[in-house]
Amino acid sequence: MIFGLGNPGSSYSQNRHNFGYMVVDHAARKWELEFNLLECRALAAKTGRFKEEALLAKPLTFMNASGSSAALLLQRYGLGAEDLLVVYDDIDLPLGSTRIRRGGGAGFHKGIISIIEKLGTDGFPRLRMGIQGDQEYGDLADYVLSDFQENELSIVNDVVLRSVEALETVLNHGIEQAMRVFNVRNREVQDKLPASNERTEI
Repeated sequence: MIFGLGNPGSSYSQNRHNFGYMVVDHAARKWELEFNLLECRALAAKTGRFKEEALLAKPLTFMNASGSSAALLLQRYGLGAEDLLVVYDDIDLPLGSTRIRRGGGAGFHKGIISIIEKLGTDGFPRLRMGIQGDQEYGDLADYVLSDFQENELSIVNDVVLRSVEALETVLNHGIEQAMRVFNVRNREVQDKLPASNERTEI
């Protein structure tokens, strides 16, 4: 199950916090799928075009309650935490970076905190996309719920394309191969970032 995190509604559609939605939306368009299933508090679409069958899902719970939808979907389809691949934004990575991991902590991300709490484990794969830009910010909640800036959109588009390719690699060749190929940090972008920003939990 590929579980893209975000908030439902047009007012959130271009938010940094909706990076996960953006990726699964593009995957659905590329794979010629429609989110025509409404189940377990999520919009979902199924595909069998890859070596591994997959369910794309976008929770409708709002970010902080994402775990309830993830847990229900896993139960419905008889899947374990290791079968869940969560796609989401990460403030600890610079914009332009992607990371695939088999598990790990939640950091400041309330959506991941919710999933860990509901599943009782942090042992689920995740695809993280950096959202740390070159502008200063104070309140993290305001920052992640703001839209990407115009000068960031070309990088965002590149990350979305690369992330969908990573998902295809996971489904065809497994997560280890995807980790080897797609764990890329954009050093040029990173070097332009401020040294530190104040953070508040969201």
